[in-house]
Amino acid sequence: VSNDQIEVAIQIRNYGLDPVSELPVAYSVPGAGQVEETIHFNPPLYNGDEYVYRFDRTFRSSFGAVNLKCWTGLEGDYYHDNDTVYKRLEVTPFLPAHTAITDLRQHFLKPMHHIR
Repeated sequence: VSNDQIEVAIQIRNYGLDPVSELPVAYSVPGAGQVEETIHFNPPLYNGDEYVYRFDRTFRSSFGAVNLKCWTGLEGDYYHDNDTVYKRLEVTPFLPAHTAITDLRQHFLKPMHHIR
């Protein structure tokens, strides 16, 4: 992960019986403060449904290890053991765009494919 404009995304699953139409979510990183947003589901997120949410706000971090904490705050949810996740990130210097594109071509694209 480079240290500039780090995006945070979380995977959410509804383990409850009731559909969810609105879900407060948040993340925090030491030194970058807390980010709170609300997901609005239309149609609702039903039991067993999964959804990947990408936060609107990014953060900038110093190089090295960073502890990321993400959580949800569903009103009326009394089981909190599955509401929070922690991830340790290793923040490295940013690679120039041409380096990333070259790397992508070498490792993920077959020779017959072309980037347009």
